[in-house]
Amino acid sequence: MRLFSRRRKTVQDSPTFELLRHFSTASFVSILIAMAIVAAILTVFYRNMALREMIAMAERQNVALTRAFANSLWPQFRAFLASVTHLTDDELRAHADIAKLHAAVVSQMNGVSVLKIKVYDLQGRTVFSTEAKQIGENKSKNVGFLFARSGTVVSELTHRDAFSAFAGVIADRDLISSYVPIRRAPAGIAIEAVFELYQDVTPMLKSIEETKRLLTLGVIAVLGCLYLMLMFVVRRADKIMKRQENARQGIENDLAARTKELERSYHDTQTLHEIGCTILQTPDDAIALESILAHCVAARGFDVGSIRLVEPGTQIYRVAAHLGYLNAANIERHRSKVYNGATGRLTAQMLASEGPVVEPNVQECEGLHTFKHEGVRSAVAVPVRSDNEILGVLQLGSRSPRGLEPEELRWLEAAGSLIGIAVQKFQLFDGLKRAKEDLKESVEELARSNTELEQFAYVASHDLQEPLRMITGYTSLLARRYRGKLDNDADEFIGFAVDGAKRMQAMINDLLDYSRIGSQGKEFAPTDSELIFDRTLMGLQVAIEESGATVTHDPLPTVTGDGIQLGRLFQNLISNAIKYRNGNTPVVHVSCRQCDHDWLFSINDNGIGIAPQHLERIFQIFQRLHTDNQYQGTGIGLASCKKIVERHGGKIWVESEPCKGSTFFFTIPAKI
Repeated sequence: MRLFSRRRKTVQDSPTFELLRHFSTASFVSILIAMAIVAAILTVFYRNMALREMIAMAERQNVALTRAFANSLWPQFRAFLASVTHLTDDELRAHADIAKLHAAVVSQMNGVSVLKIKVYDLQGRTVFSTEAKQIGENKSKNVGFLFARSGTVVSELTHRDAFSAFAGVIADRDLISSYVPIRRAPAGIAIEAVFELYQDVTPMLKSIEETKRLLTLGVIAVLGCLYLMLMFVVRRADKIMKRQENARQGIENDLAARTKELERSYHDTQTLHEIGCTILQTPDDAIALESILAHCVAARGFDVGSIRLVEPGTQIYRVAAHLGYLNAANIERHRSKVYNGATGRLTAQMLASEGPVVEPNVQECEGLHTFKHEGVRSAVAVPVRSDNEILGVLQLGSRSPRGLEPEELRWLEAAGSLIGIAVQKFQLFDGLKRAKEDLKESVEELARSNTELEQFAYVASHDLQEPLRMITGYTSLLARRYRGKLDNDADEFIGFAVDGAKRMQAMINDLLDYSRIGSQGKEFAPTDSELIFDRTLMGLQVAIEESGATVTHDPLPTVTGDGIQLGRLFQNLISNAIKYRNGNTPVVHVSCRQCDHDWLFSINDNGIGIAPQHLERIFQIFQRLHTDNQYQGTGIGLASCKKIVERHGGKIWVESEPCKGSTFFFTIPAKI
C-alpha cells in the first residue's frame, strides 16, 4: 500500500497533470481571440449569403416587373422607340410622348419599391428615363447594358448619398439596379430593348445589418457558454486522467507480462514454421525427422527424444529418429510391440487417450525402463497423427523433474501433427517415385512393343510380297491359258483366286505403308497445302473424270509437316469421298481455318454417310463397313490417316449421318 501511495503522489506532482493550471492561465485569452475570429467569420459569411440572396430576390422582382411592363406598356414604347430613332438628343427630350410615357410608368410602378426606370435601345441610347435629363445618354459601353443586350440579366448593389427618384431627390439609399432584356412577343426570342430598374433595398439592408449584430452577440454568448462547459470538462478530465495514470501503471505491468507471453508464443510459432520449412525443403525423410526432433527438444527444453513410426499392417513401432541418448543400446530397446512389455506403457496410454500423456516421475513409475536407464525423470508421449489416423509417437524426456503447462502440450500436439504431415509427404513421395519408375518401365516396354510390332508388320508384309507375286502370276497365267477350255465352274474358281491374290497384294502394300508411317517418315518442314491439294487432284484425275465429281477448296495454308504423308492423307480422304457415293454426282469441298493454335482442315462430301455407332470404329485397322462387292478397299486407309495426323500432333474425327454425306476433320498444329 505504501508503494502505491508513493506512486500516486508522484503522479499528482508530475508535469503531465498540469492540465487545469495551464488551461486556466492560457485558455482565457485564446478563447477570447477564438470567439472574435469565429464571430467575425460567421457574421461575414452570413452578410455575404444574405446579400447574395437579397440581390437574387430583387433581381427576380425586377425581372417580374419588366415582364409586367412589357405586357402592359411596351406596345406604346415599341411605337415610340421606332419613331425616335432619327431624332437628336434634344429633340428626343422635347418629344411630346415623353410626358405621357412618364405618367404611365409612374402609374404602373405605384406601390412598389422601384425608384427609377430607364429604357435603352439596342445601340445603347437612353430613349426614356424617369429622370428627364438622362434621356439621350449613350450607354453603349456600359457592362450591364452589354450583358442584357446579349440576353443575360445583370444586377448590382450600390449606395447613393443622393438619388433622383420618382418623388424627387432622396438621400442615403442602398439600391439594386437590374439590366433586363425586353424580348419580342409572342416568340420571346429577339431582344428589342434593355430595361433598367432601380429598386430601394435600404430597409432590407438595415435588417441584414441588425441580424448580423444579433448573430455576433449570439455567437459570443454561445462560445462563452462553451468555454464554461469546457472549463467544467477540463476539471473532470484532470481528475479522470490522474486516476487513469494510476491504472496505466498497472496496465503496463500487465502488458509487460503479456508481451513476454507473446514473445514466447512467437518463438513457439517460429519453431513450428521452421519445422514446416524443414518438411517442405528436405527431401530425405531420415534427415527431416532428425531435424524436426531437434527443434522439438530445443523448443521445450528436453534432454532426450525419439520419433517412432508404426510399420503398416503391424503394431511394431520402429525408431525413425532419436536424439540425446547416452547409450546406443537403449535405442534398440524401443523396437518392441506396443502392447508387449513394460516399455510400451506410455505409448499404450497415449493410444487409449488419443492425446498427450505426461509422466512426471519416471523413476518411481512402473515400466519405462529405457528412459530409466537414460536417467530421465519426466517424460511425455505425443501422438504423431494425420487427420484422425495415428502414425506414430513422439517421446520426449527430461533428466530433471519438470511439469508441462497446457500451452506446451498444445504446442507439442501441433508439432505431432506437423510430423504426421511430414510422414505422409514422404510416404506419398515414395509412392510417387515407385509409380514413376513403374510408368517409365511401362513406357519403355510399350516403346519396345511398338517397335517390334512395326518391324513385324514391315517384315511380314515385305516377305509376303515374293510368294504373293508368284501366286498372282501363276493364277493370272491359268486364267489366260485355260479360260474357256475348262467348264464354267473352273473359270469362276480361277477368277476368284486371281481376285483374292490381287486384293491380298493391295492389303499387304497398304499394311507395308502403314508400318512405315512412324519409322520412315520425313522430317517436318514448311509445306504448302495448296500444292499438296493440286498434286492430289492430279493423282485422282481418272476417278474424278469417271465419277464426274466436283472437288473445290478454300485457300489452304502453309503448314509444318511431312509433305508426302500429308499428300497421302489428302488422297485417302478425297478418294473415299468420291468412292462412297450414293448415285449422285460427288461434290467434295476442302476448307481450312485457324482454331486457337491449330489449323483445322475439313473435307465435306455428299456421299452415303456413316451411322453414328461407326464413327470411331472406321479409324481402326482392317475395320470395313462394306463388302468388296459394294465398295473395294483394304480397311487400312482411314487407320493410316489417323496415324499420320497423330504423328503430326493433331486429331482426326468425322461428323456424319446416313444418306446426308460426311465431313472429316483433322488438325495440324500451327507451329511444331
